[in-house]
Amino acid sequence: MEENNYSSYNNRIQREAPQLATSLKEMKDGIDVVRRKVQALTAKVVLLLLCS
Repeated sequence: MEENNYSSYNNRIQREAPQLATSLKEMKDGIDVVRRKVQALTAKVVLLLLCS
């Protein structure tokens, strides 16, 4: 019975792993976009502070 559970679990992992990898890549891409926007805003604030 334990072997059957392991096999079922392994099949599920093999089936869902590509979807998970795709989701994680999309999340990373979104975080990278937010990071770039925060960096741009930070640069603008620093520039405004230096000019005042």
